[in-house]
Amino acid sequence: MSLPSQEPSQPVYYKGVKFGANHSPVAMEMAESFKVRDDDVFISAYLKSGTTWTQQIVSLVCADGDISEVCKIPILQRTPWLETVDKMGTSEPVPKLLEKAPSPRLMKTHLPYHMLPQQAKDGKGKIIYCARNVKDVIVSWHNMRRMVINIPCGTWEENFKEFITPKEAYNGFWWDVIPEYWRHKDDGNMLFIKFEDMKKDLRGHVVKIANFLGKTLSDQRIDEVTANCTFSAMKENPATNYSRNPALPLFGTAEECGVEFIRKGEVGDWKNWFSQEENQTLEAIHKEKMAGLDLTFQFEYLPTQLRLTGPVIATDSSVCDDVAQFASNYINNSTTVCQLELGSELTMSLPSIPICPPFYFKGVRFMPLADRRAVEQVESFEVRDDDVFVSAYQKSGTTWTQQIVSLIFAEGDVSEVSKIPLMVRVPWLESMDVMGTGKPFPEVLNSAPSPRLMKTHLPYYLLPPQAREGKGKIIYCARNVKDVIVSFHNMRAGGKDFPSGTFDENFEEFISPEQAYFGFWWDVVPEYWRHKDAGNMLFIKFEDMKQDLRGHVVKIANFLGKTLSDQRIDEVVANCTFSAMKENPATNFTKDPAFKRKTRNNFEFMRKGEVGDWKNWLTDQQSQTLDAIYREKMKDVDLTFEFQ
Repeated sequence: MSLPSQEPSQPVYYKGVKFGANHSPVAMEMAESFKVRDDDVFISAYLKSGTTWTQQIVSLVCADGDISEVCKIPILQRTPWLETVDKMGTSEPVPKLLEKAPSPRLMKTHLPYHMLPQQAKDGKGKIIYCARNVKDVIVSWHNMRRMVINIPCGTWEENFKEFITPKEAYNGFWWDVIPEYWRHKDDGNMLFIKFEDMKKDLRGHVVKIANFLGKTLSDQRIDEVTANCTFSAMKENPATNYSRNPALPLFGTAEECGVEFIRKGEVGDWKNWFSQEENQTLEAIHKEKMAGLDLTFQFEYLPTQLRLTGPVIATDSSVCDDVAQFASNYINNSTTVCQLELGSELTMSLPSIPICPPFYFKGVRFMPLADRRAVEQVESFEVRDDDVFVSAYQKSGTTWTQQIVSLIFAEGDVSEVSKIPLMVRVPWLESMDVMGTGKPFPEVLNSAPSPRLMKTHLPYYLLPPQAREGKGKIIYCARNVKDVIVSFHNMRAGGKDFPSGTFDENFEEFISPEQAYFGFWWDVVPEYWRHKDAGNMLFIKFEDMKQDLRGHVVKIANFLGKTLSDQRIDEVVANCTFSAMKENPATNFTKDPAFKRKTRNNFEFMRKGEVGDWKNWLTDQQSQTLDAIYREKMKDVDLTFEFQ
């Protein structure tokens, strides 16, 4: 990716605290003697802890007139940053600029408590402090450094180490700053709130903040404020998402940096970044530094209330599995959540959030049907010489290739082997064994006999390291991106395990680097293509298989070192045609009654399997958008596809 051209600046130090170069020692000195008014409001937080969110709420609670119009004013104008210079016009230190500003003055700050204006510490004005769990703070701060031009980025490991070093941490050592504010939580002019609590009850916090500020809002007004303070609304608003505001040169765009100022806003994203050792280090520091302090944080999103719609009786194992899988995904795939017996009464039902939320791992968004523990275990998975990884981007011919590979290896009657469920013959590496043990598949496969066949949708860099180093064999099947989008939308429309969305919504999600499931197509497919000449890689295309299925059966058999008779090749081909696989419950999962219960809208897993079906779905504008992205992202990649 190309980053903005400006060089990072050196940090500044003020009274022993390290600050980013966008801070001004002059402004910080002026802040200490800043004359506070009774109706001043200081919005304070440690960096990446919900400052912008709180600024938005406060500024809209205090707003007069049409909230939607106020929302268009850049947040730095509505709530200037106290310890900096004015970046939106005068270049004056903000404390000086605020001297002549009308009341009420709203301002944000990342200053430690002891550096706040003395009169504020003496009880004048109001202070709203927002705190966030330290693990998510570290992750969010690291990602922000990827996009802020004047702060050196550093690797994840470097930024982690810097954060936990008292003299090196920006804006003060977290375990000094947050406890200091907490000790003043009962001051008459202080409101202490938490990011995690706001996530659970945004509207309630709008009311709490309004009450603290002495503002009486109608229910309609509260609803308007809340609607404009949701994560999705703020992400789309250039006035709050600096990445979308060209008037702020300190921030690179999402295209330049691969990340946006308003990124995820999740609780528990740290689990996608921390190594086990880093987590243990953080836990030890946290335990020591927070000892004796009655301040706790929520480090992952857990259900606080499961709403009952009436008792449900588990009448077969699939119901038990559904509930256990729901609970497992809901609390981020932790270890055993619940055990249910047939005939038992289920005391939980679906809450008002998606049944199975997606999760992120090392920047990649995974479908709920994947398993976090499995993805983590893949990194240390021991590869054998005769292992075969059938890999593809979602809806790109994975099932087709699995069927071919498994039948090439089949002993005995091919038609009988073809009746064995495909997920038993070729398990999904980064998922959980829902057909038996309930364990992550890497763990199950450790004791499986050779040769082990497995499918994966992982990006190349998340494959087992030994596979990337040349051990085992990788067959990668790619498909033209337009048909992939259509096929994936239709699968989502029919599967109950994740929200379906409209075609337009799913299209926008697919072309968003951070929202696309299993990685951004234009990152994932070229990365595999660049390794096509590795000795253990065979790169094939869906469209080529459509033109010459028999030829590809032979090609795959040769790659796997399997010599098949002409009769055997014909048997494999006959069982791998689209019509044969569509009628086979072992490959067309919707022919299986147990799987059918998990679908909606008369969904067929094996739908069309055509080249060019995208023409029935994409608008001219959507097709042109894809063409533009394709030209830009594939200009240096000698990989072409047939689109019709």
